[in-house]
Amino acid sequence: MSVNFDKNSNSFFLYGTDAFNLNIDDEPYDIEPFNNPLTQDENIKLAILLPNKDNSDFILQYISPKLAEFYDVDSNVLFGRSIRMIFKIIADDLCSIFKNVIETKQKDIMHINFYEGNRLMFCLKFNINPIEDYLSLTAEDITGEIRMKELSSFKNTSAYIQKTQKYAIGTKFKDGIYSWSNGIYPIIEREPSSYDKTHNILFGIVIPEDRPKLEEFKKHIREQPDKAYKTNLRILTAKNNLKTITLDGKRIFDKHYELEKQVAIIYDITDEIKTQKRYHILNDLNTSINTNFNISGFIVNYENDYYHISENAAKKFHLSNKHPKLLLYDIINNIINPEFRLLREKLHNDEIDRIDGIYDYKSPIYDEIQKIHITYFKKEYEGETYYVGGIQDITRQYESELKLSSKRKELSLLQNTLIDVEKSNIVSIPYLDKEGKYHWPQVIYDLLEKEPSPEDENNNIILNATDEKTRAHINEKISNMDKNEIINNESVKITTGTGKTKYLEVNVRNVYDEDGCFIQQSALCRDITPYHEHESEIKFLTGVLQKINTHLGTGAFIWDRNSDLMIATDSAKQIVHIEDRGNTPIELQEFRNNFVDSEKYLEALHKLYSGEIDKIDSIWDYKAPGHDLQKIRVNYQQLIIEDRELWVAGIRDVTSEIERENKIIAANKNMEILINESNHRIKNNLNLLLRFISLEKKFHTKPEHILDNLLGRINSLVVLHEKLSDTENKYDVNAVESFRKMTEDLYNIYKELSSEISFNFEEHEEFKLPNDKMMPVLLILNELVTNTLKYAHSNKITRSEFNSYIKKDGNICECFFKDDGSGYPEGFDPYKTTGLGWVVITSLAKQLNGEFEAYNDNGACFKLRFPIKD
Repeated sequence: MSVNFDKNSNSFFLYGTDAFNLNIDDEPYDIEPFNNPLTQDENIKLAILLPNKDNSDFILQYISPKLAEFYDVDSNVLFGRSIRMIFKIIADDLCSIFKNVIETKQKDIMHINFYEGNRLMFCLKFNINPIEDYLSLTAEDITGEIRMKELSSFKNTSAYIQKTQKYAIGTKFKDGIYSWSNGIYPIIEREPSSYDKTHNILFGIVIPEDRPKLEEFKKHIREQPDKAYKTNLRILTAKNNLKTITLDGKRIFDKHYELEKQVAIIYDITDEIKTQKRYHILNDLNTSINTNFNISGFIVNYENDYYHISENAAKKFHLSNKHPKLLLYDIINNIINPEFRLLREKLHNDEIDRIDGIYDYKSPIYDEIQKIHITYFKKEYEGETYYVGGIQDITRQYESELKLSSKRKELSLLQNTLIDVEKSNIVSIPYLDKEGKYHWPQVIYDLLEKEPSPEDENNNIILNATDEKTRAHINEKISNMDKNEIINNESVKITTGTGKTKYLEVNVRNVYDEDGCFIQQSALCRDITPYHEHESEIKFLTGVLQKINTHLGTGAFIWDRNSDLMIATDSAKQIVHIEDRGNTPIELQEFRNNFVDSEKYLEALHKLYSGEIDKIDSIWDYKAPGHDLQKIRVNYQQLIIEDRELWVAGIRDVTSEIERENKIIAANKNMEILINESNHRIKNNLNLLLRFISLEKKFHTKPEHILDNLLGRINSLVVLHEKLSDTENKYDVNAVESFRKMTEDLYNIYKELSSEISFNFEEHEEFKLPNDKMMPVLLILNELVTNTLKYAHSNKITRSEFNSYIKKDGNICECFFKDDGSGYPEGFDPYKTTGLGWVVITSLAKQLNGEFEAYNDNGACFKLRFPIKD
């Protein structure tokens, strides 16, 4: 039992028989009957209600028989009973409507919809009129009208949906058959299938997290069929893309109130959802960076392969019109400073929480180097991980910082910039003023690992931390600087106050005012220690790789487990189709995951790393995304150099080599079969010739006559041998004619052995067979005849009758041969026999990609079937 009331439309929806049960247990009120001309109309559906003193309840003074029929009760039973007595479940809402009409003296309308199960039984529209001190309710049955409107509205929506691919409609008819509009297949990203007619192709791809919402959707459609129900669900398409759809479903009944079909409208709202996410994340980006500069942003979700680059970024940083994923790679690759890639890797590995610094940027299509400020951080949004970046082109601001003037505004800007860059802990800008005093920001002391001292304003504390040779070299360069000269990217090795070795990149420039007077000497210092260490490791590994690459094959890589660096040759990356990931194990991980049997490969690696085996040297099936299956030979082993544990692998694509080897093996096997067959046939022919000679000696006495007969028979054998050995002609031949001719030739050869040998050929429609298929067929026929003459009559040639045919059945060729002998031995299995004749027959049938059966039926029968075209 379920009841819903819609206050906006004064509509009641009652589900289940219990929802509309009338209560007639209470005693009725003692009132006078209603006398009015309206009560004389037998067809009217009318009720007259009298209010109580405070209009909180209403008594039925009259209900017409027609209206009482809907409640399956006699109208006299309801007389004198109140609304709260009869309709206890909906009494409050009914009385509220009636009270408003009686007090405002304004007409109103209400609807009562009654369902049994999922079927709408009736829909009554009540016109409520205030008349003096009572209410008149006139009912109208509008069930059919409501149903037809719903059906028409839904069909119009369906017709619109059929025209677009972003929307679709799915229909399940009462016989269980499904129908899907063409728009569904671009949404689920696959082609139509016969499976689609008998299955709900949408419900099966809803992700597990949204299954409860799907069950709620189905429950609502079952229990409230009068209304459409809408919900958003996430699906996983055939191409493993996550999409969001809106599902709007409803049950449709025909004019007889029978369920006609269930219909759902499907909207692909993936782009809208992504746009909303992008809007919120970009807003968060602006808030997080907290700057007044014009920001160019990018957003990445690696799990869902989602990339967004703002138009402003593409324009400002000279990016070509590509997919956003490629644009992001361009941005990263165009940053000159290697430490950015190191920090990015740490961010992705959750070692740091954000990147915020200034870097050099060089686009291939733009001559100048730009100074950019990057803020890059991770953002969790609705259960998904996004990487958000903001990029600012600060080239002009940066140049203005190196051209500081004496103006307060410019000095103020410089101080603000110094504060900003100090926070980054990557770049610092000390300077020497015109009084010869040095100004050192705190970040310099952090780099030098020393405490500030009053004497520092009189000393270049950076050069003091270098060796004497470097100090003299830099001082000479500074003293010989021209007015507009800049010392760029000078690498300096320093020893910190704690004895550590660090490396700095120094840029020095003199700043003059508009009149050409010296203001100060500014220096830009960058800590490049991580990159220097990284670079030295790379140089070492690259040198090792170059020495051993010639011994490993076409491509090679080397992995240092201590530094977790991986260096691969360009040829190796091309062979296995992996992208450049900045000499990190990510490349190695991609390589491992692309093996078809990756678990077996990882098991072999485990054995190698644990010392169970000393190397891997084998061929593997390898499938990189978007590329064909390859055969990859991997030679992987450990190498110890300077107490370093290195793992070195050689990679070679041997796909074409294996294909050639397989073809050679197959050709050699075929040649072996042909040689064996030829030897066997020659042996049979020689044995047959010996039998001919024995018979001639038995029945003839004149040598001349014997020789003449033997010459003719030998000539027939030669003709047959030539026919079977003709492999030069590769054109199609008439199969029926060749088979018939072969039986005639065999008859001519063997008839002299017994005058009662007969060959019966069953004629069928002629067709063509390639010569390389016809030859094995004729060889099999020759073997069968030879075996029959040997074994059919206990090796005594008496009366023998052979029946045969060859015919075409579609793309299948069927050959049949039968003798009238004693048949095959009990338990005979041609596939297990060791006789050379059956070995040859089995090999020839396999060469044809065919199957055969040998059985007894008033003699030995043999039937062969094989495809005409493979």
